[in-house]
Amino acid sequence: MLIQFKFALCLFLAASCVAMPQLANAAYSPTKNQHAFLQELSLRSFRFFWEQANPENGLIPDQADADGKGHSKVASIAAVGFGLTAYCIADERQWESHEALKQRTLTTLRFFANEAETEHGFFYHFLDMKTGKRAWDCELSSVDTALLLAGVLTAREHFENKEIKELATRIYNRIDWKWMQNGKKTLTMGWKPEKGFLSARWSHYNELMLIYILAMGSPTHPIEPDAWDAWSRNKIIKYGKYTFIECPPLFTHQYSHAWIDFENKRDDYANYWANSRLATLAQQQFSVDLAKRFPLYTKYMWGLTAAAGENGYMVWGGPPETVSPPVDGSIVPCAPGGSIPFAPETCIPTLYNMYKKHKAKAWKRYGFVDSFNPHTKWYADKVLGIDVGITLLMIENQNDRFVWNVFQKNLEIKQAMSLANFRKITPSEKRHNRTNSIFFKKAGLRDLSQSQRPIAQAHWSEDHIVGKRDWQTMVLNGEGISQFAFTWNTEELVFHAKLTGMKLRNKYPATQLFNDDCIELFIDPQNNGLRWQNKEDWQIGFAPPNRSYEWFRKRKSFSASIITGKDKRGFTVRCAIKWKDLGIKPRKGLKLGVSPVVNQTSVKDAGKTEWHFKENAKSVELGILRLIK
Repeated sequence: MLIQFKFALCLFLAASCVAMPQLANAAYSPTKNQHAFLQELSLRSFRFFWEQANPENGLIPDQADADGKGHSKVASIAAVGFGLTAYCIADERQWESHEALKQRTLTTLRFFANEAETEHGFFYHFLDMKTGKRAWDCELSSVDTALLLAGVLTAREHFENKEIKELATRIYNRIDWKWMQNGKKTLTMGWKPEKGFLSARWSHYNELMLIYILAMGSPTHPIEPDAWDAWSRNKIIKYGKYTFIECPPLFTHQYSHAWIDFENKRDDYANYWANSRLATLAQQQFSVDLAKRFPLYTKYMWGLTAAAGENGYMVWGGPPETVSPPVDGSIVPCAPGGSIPFAPETCIPTLYNMYKKHKAKAWKRYGFVDSFNPHTKWYADKVLGIDVGITLLMIENQNDRFVWNVFQKNLEIKQAMSLANFRKITPSEKRHNRTNSIFFKKAGLRDLSQSQRPIAQAHWSEDHIVGKRDWQTMVLNGEGISQFAFTWNTEELVFHAKLTGMKLRNKYPATQLFNDDCIELFIDPQNNGLRWQNKEDWQIGFAPPNRSYEWFRKRKSFSASIITGKDKRGFTVRCAIKWKDLGIKPRKGLKLGVSPVVNQTSVKDAGKTEWHFKENAKSVELGILRLIK
């Protein structure tokens, strides 16, 4: 008889009756309501994998409707890896019958062992949900094969079933990791039958540790242990009091840890558990520091990582702040969700705060929607399998280390960890790791102050077309949202802006636009600090109906188009400036100082919203615009 799901809010009312498992991180104990909420979130996350999988072959969709009414036609093999692990969790928690979970696992493993297309044991990133054939022209993926394999090996150790163990072992043993190195020490990211190996390699710190541990531990086609030393760890930053190896999207600090227990361990270079904790705490502080631009970011309302955003799949992160796509005020719940074991004292209250404040639109059948933007009141209607998965696994690891304990039973993993020279940290090393995860000396440490200048990118476009992901967002001090972008070609730089949701006052002539509701653009072409009335710098104002003015030299060497919105609550701007008038020659990599500013007459004492406008003794520091091609 199937054990029925219980997803009612009465779970919260009955929180005092819930028995709490032993926490992995005893430094923080969630409240009874928080604990009941986490149980609910875990259960709903499992429901995604159970309901959305194809029962005929075990494939799990890359994404599905948050309300459970439909899913994509394409499966993600990484989602399958999370799903296989979810079945083990559900068996342990008795969320579904043991027999049903075992049979679903067998169906999945039989497909990948006997039917799925492979090359040297590796699988294609995306598969057709029904046929199991390669979707689109996707790559044979080393990282997604590793994420799948992590779930396969978790199932091998959890289920006491001969066929499961045999199928899982066969899938692992036939993977030719040396082939994926393609003659070098580092592993390539993938291969395509049409073009061969991808040029990109797993050569810099990110989610790569799981891949290398699996490859080094292979009983049939292992790579040499010196491959562990071949990838670089040199992108070290200091943000506030935290020093760590950076990689802005938070998922890169989480995926390897979902299965491998790195806590209280180090290799010759770092404590990677501490590194993920410091990256998480730094992102929390970074988000608070962004509150001037995004006022709804707070100590317990933050989360930047890869997700389904309003303009497609976005890879947000920080610190350092991602530039393409730029941070736009969105929040991704799986960012704190995937970091729960590292920093439960911030991640659990953050998730619970999201639930309390946004449950009406952000809380659905499978838990949280993939992302939402409280500043624009936009909420995704999808969930991604890998985002649901990392949240589920990390909640359960925090509960009682379940996934870590099961996965660590694989002898191949223990051997690989030994080959990478992992050992327990000492008490003094643990004290060091409170603020610094690094154990080697590295010159050129980047100290990112909390007032770091934001960067926007101007994309090359002969026709000055702006891509959906290129817009920077400014949340105004009053009502409304402003967005801006830049494009360039050999002749001119073009500023694009749009203002929405703001009632406009248009009263003064162009020479006095600053007294009206308007958009201003400050430009420091030499990027050496804007100075008032300096002949090299620019201050241009824009307002409907088609009014524009440049104040510093009263220049007219620009063309501007200003169009009022149909609802009279906003307008758009397109301003083209010749490079010769800016006094510089354009080139890829060139940096200018810029800052759009929005004036709102309805807001007293705080009527100017600035992208970055920091006044010093002799000049004004603007944000950075970088030309890319």
